[in-house]
Amino acid sequence: LQKLGLKEDGDRGRYLSNGLGAAVITMTKEGSAIVGIRKSNSYDGAIHGAAGWMTFNRDVKKINPFNDAYRELNEELAIQRDSVSALHLIGLVAYPKTLEADFVFLAKTDKETRYFTSGAWKEAVDAQEHRDLVVLNHPDLIERLLGEGKLAPDGDGKYKKYEVLASTAYGLEMLAQHWERLR
Repeated sequence: LQKLGLKEDGDRGRYLSNGLGAAVITMTKEGSAIVGIRKSNSYDGAIHGAAGWMTFNRDVKKINPFNDAYRELNEELAIQRDSVSALHLIGLVAYPKTLEADFVFLAKTDKETRYFTSGAWKEAVDAQEHRDLVVLNHPDLIERLLGEGKLAPDGDGKYKKYEVLASTAYGLEMLAQHWERLR
C-alpha cells in the first residue's frame, strides 16, 4: 500500500491515512461483555464497543493499534491502562460500504459490572458517544443480539431491534463461540 500511494500521488501514507480504527469489547471483572448504544451523527442507536480512529503516522512502524485501543477505553469508558489485565487482538474487520476497517480487541478489566451499570463510566471524556451501555453476561444473549438484533425486553415486554456494527459483531461472535476461554 505504501508503494502504491507513493506511485500514484507521491505519498506513502495515502492508503493508510484514514479508515483504520480500533474497536474494543470490554470485559468486566466478573466476565461480562460491555458494549454501548451509540449516540452520534453516524451510527446513532447502533451497538458498538469503545471505538475510534487510530492515530495516523506516516511511518507505518509507529502505528500501534494497541495504544489506540487503550486510548479509546480511557476516552469512552474512563478505564486506565493499569485497569486492563489483558488486551487481545482478535481480528481486523472491514466495513464493505465504506472500506473503513477496525482492529478488534477484547479487553479484560478489573472493573466490576457495577461500575458500568451505575453510570460511573460517564466521567470519561467521550462518554457522550454512548447513550447507554449493555451488559452481556451469557453467550445466549450475544447470539440473540447478533441473530435477531434484540436485547432484553423493555418495561412493556417489547424488544427494540438494534444494528450491531461489523467490528463489534465480529468481536461478540468470537466471544460467544469461545466464551469460557476468552472471558
